[in-house]
Amino acid sequence: MRFQRYGFIFLACFLVLISGAYYYQVAALRMAHHVVVTLALLGYTLWAWRRGGIPASPLALPLLAAILLWMAAAALGVDARVGLENAWFPISHAVIALCLIDLIRRGRGGLVVETQFLLAAAVALFALVHLGSWYFGWGVVPGTAVGWAEVTAVAPLPLVLPMIYMPLGVSTWLAAYTAPLVLLSFAYGLSGRGASRGGLWALAAALLIALLATGSRGGLIALAAGAAAFVGLRVLPLSFLPLTPRPPQGERGQGGEGRDDRSQGGEERSPLRRFLPLAAAALIVAAALIAVYLIGGSAARFTGDALRFELWRGALAVGADHPLLGVGTGMFGRVYREYRVFGGVYDNRLGTAHNAYLNTFAETGIVGAALLIAFGVVIVRAFWRRRRALGAAGQGRTGVERLRLEGAFAALLGFGVQSLFDTFVITPLALLTAVLVVLVVVEPGTVVGPVRRLRWAAPALALLIAIYGAGQVVSDSLYGQFRAAESLDQVQAVAAADPHMGVYGLGAAVLRHRAGDPDADAAYAAALESAPTWDAGWINRAALAEMRGDDAAALAYLDRARAIDRFNGAALHYARIAERTGAGDHADLVDAYRLGFDYLNLPLSEFWGETPARREAVGSLAAAWTPGAPDLAYRLLRVHAPEQIAALTAAAASHDPPQPGDWWVLGEEALRGGDAAAAFDWMDRAARAARTNGDYYASRARARLALDPADPLIEIDLRLAELLGARYESPNAIRAEIAPDEETRRRLWANAVPPLVVAQNFEGVGYAGRGVGFWIAPSMRPPGVGLAVLQPWVALAESYAAAGEVEAAEAVRRAIAERQ
Repeated sequence: MRFQRYGFIFLACFLVLISGAYYYQVAALRMAHHVVVTLALLGYTLWAWRRGGIPASPLALPLLAAILLWMAAAALGVDARVGLENAWFPISHAVIALCLIDLIRRGRGGLVVETQFLLAAAVALFALVHLGSWYFGWGVVPGTAVGWAEVTAVAPLPLVLPMIYMPLGVSTWLAAYTAPLVLLSFAYGLSGRGASRGGLWALAAALLIALLATGSRGGLIALAAGAAAFVGLRVLPLSFLPLTPRPPQGERGQGGEGRDDRSQGGEERSPLRRFLPLAAAALIVAAALIAVYLIGGSAARFTGDALRFELWRGALAVGADHPLLGVGTGMFGRVYREYRVFGGVYDNRLGTAHNAYLNTFAETGIVGAALLIAFGVVIVRAFWRRRRALGAAGQGRTGVERLRLEGAFAALLGFGVQSLFDTFVITPLALLTAVLVVLVVVEPGTVVGPVRRLRWAAPALALLIAIYGAGQVVSDSLYGQFRAAESLDQVQAVAAADPHMGVYGLGAAVLRHRAGDPDADAAYAAALESAPTWDAGWINRAALAEMRGDDAAALAYLDRARAIDRFNGAALHYARIAERTGAGDHADLVDAYRLGFDYLNLPLSEFWGETPARREAVGSLAAAWTPGAPDLAYRLLRVHAPEQIAALTAAAASHDPPQPGDWWVLGEEALRGGDAAAAFDWMDRAARAARTNGDYYASRARARLALDPADPLIEIDLRLAELLGARYESPNAIRAEIAPDEETRRRLWANAVPPLVVAQNFEGVGYAGRGVGFWIAPSMRPPGVGLAVLQPWVALAESYAAAGEVEAAEAVRRAIAERQ
């Protein structure tokens, strides 16, 4: 028995803290997850078969129906191969839920609850460690090598929210996990005694801190909704819904309490006793709404809200076009690319509709939506029946079981409210949902009591799990071979072994192109038949067309690619070819070039000064930035039109009222003119006015350096810049100017240029997390960052050359040429 207990806890920890959250990030975890889950579920279903089958409960048939629906929707969806693989997650989660039902019915509910609280404590611990690393700079989490405690001389309080995400990998996932558990821990604490009460309330407090540190508005809304529901249930009379008869007055319940009906939920309570819980609920809701309003005030949050609205519109459109069974399990993100509004707000990383209910409709159609409603009806009816029965049994409002039941229901309700704004499909959140649902719906049994079972379900599930498990292991092995492949023959061998996994055909087409294969264009054409929104394929096909002199075809392919995603650079190269061939008018070319800016940091490469249309595009961008972002206009003009700097500086000095960007321009000009004191004064004004702009702190550090290279506040400003994010300045390049030795300077110069990021979003979203990072033909790559950004590497190359290290100098120069 002890071995089974420890095994259950270990399995839960593995699924929630290790493989469930980082399934897509580490290939070894992906395979380990499949092996462990398959063996565990196969063992349970075989054991259940031997014991007589799956336990009957109000949830059993809906869960089995959901498994059938996920498989049918996947098989009949837009890509049966990927859809069926995606269906494994919800299927495995459903079988785990059946296992939890079995445990509850056999009197093992204590193990389920204790394990859940153990997981909650572990999650809270990891979250608090992340929070501590964020503040103290422990470096435990990437990006936390510098902490806010190190800059208290300049910023006594942190200037931004931490947005922690450990151990689940995403802040919104962590918020969705902690918000319901705050309520559950608090409710169980109310029903506990002594040390258990204190421990559960301490856990609730730790989870609340973690929730607040995520900065998630959805999590706060979930907490507010759940807390309000919990308080309302505490106040709501038992006779609110007459699902069971009220006991006669004075009848003793199972708890042996000789209370009359007034103590069972219909008692007369003083106005003050009724008012205080309601006031507390109102206060919680008000505090949460205020926090949501304050957090949502940034431009990034407004963009995120617009993104959600666009996703919801897309989900409705997808569901309307595939009404019966949807587009297939887990396939919304891939299909949605065909429904996005050109020029609208979208994020290629997202694979769900950010609304669980609309996402269900899009992926499983009306049948899925109806089944979701059926689940809701089952949960609510079971909850009300159990609540009334517990009250009628004599346990009253302060009864332990009823209080815990109401806490679980309130936590589940809060999670359901948060699911209006997000879709949570990862294993940790699915398991938490399953625990809350079974705690609400399933009547606890006893260890020796009989359990009614569905005999036919166990062998069917065992066979399904065995088939899926074997298939997943083979699929993972082939994917590993694909990632390790170094030749076209190896990729084609993988594609032949798994011919329905389309991403392998895409990879083979790219390898043909890189090798100069004359059949590369035909391979792209075949691949794009099955993956019409593969913008990298359209862009590479345009490169082949341009190389053979078919500019009309190149323009057509680029036009298709830019309609899929305006951030992929296709608009820029469309304008480049159109300008070279005289296709399109001048104004359209300028607009297309400006659209090409969207996926660049700043257009500082020499590319932008090579033609009249590009120069005009840069000039129009500088003119647009001059009133609202003069500092960006200055950076642009300094490279492409330095003769216009004087006019920009005069405009910055005359703006009324002035803005931080104006002060930065004046400070930069003062610094260039050698007036360090004036430069610091202007930069200091800009940094104090725009307190969350990391570039302004880095600029102020440059001004401090000009005044006094030994000033210790230089490093404080640079750390603030790193904490807030410096987009246009390089803190390491500034540090290199005061580095104590050449080796330190070289290290700082090497790390002073932002890395090149290769997106893997199309393939990751569309092919069950299979990131590839498709190669783009050199002629279709974006212009470089420009020599202004690469000056630290220029200095590094000169340092190596001066020291006679010729090979190292040449390596750096090659890197400069690739990024210039």
